[in-house]
Amino acid sequence: MVTVTNGRPRVLALLRGWDASTAPPEELAAIRAQLRGLGATLVIASDAGAWSFAPDDELERESDAATPVARAILELAQRHGREAGDEAVFVVDGDGEVRFAHVEEGVLQTTLADALASAGEAVLAAPEAHTLFTQREWALAGLCAGFSLALLGRA
Repeated sequence: MVTVTNGRPRVLALLRGWDASTAPPEELAAIRAQLRGLGATLVIASDAGAWSFAPDDELERESDAATPVARAILELAQRHGREAGDEAVFVVDGDGEVRFAHVEEGVLQTTLADALASAGEAVLAAPEAHTLFTQREWALAGLCAGFSLALLGRA
């Protein structure tokens, strides 16, 4: 298991050059809005530190780049084939199990805001028929599908 998520899906991102102090406010607002719709939280680890986003809370600096949060994300990325300079995104379910993993050679080819928007679109495309998914499971499936589309390409 990766980290305690309090039952909520969590997106973990290793983005080498990301820094909250230089991120455009509109990007942060878009990320927060998508997290709200998905019922998820986001943790970003970069060379500059680690930050946590919750849908309705202010951006919170978790730590610097050498602390347990950042190291845990880096170790997870390495277990999934990350090499120096690569970036990665993971979706972790409420029990701490990795449900989606993507390691990009070099820099991610999309923004987190765009990938989260794809996840939101996947959730909104939910069928009207009765399913065996709970709302939280459907949101988790949408997160995985959205990141798959955004990071692995559309067919």
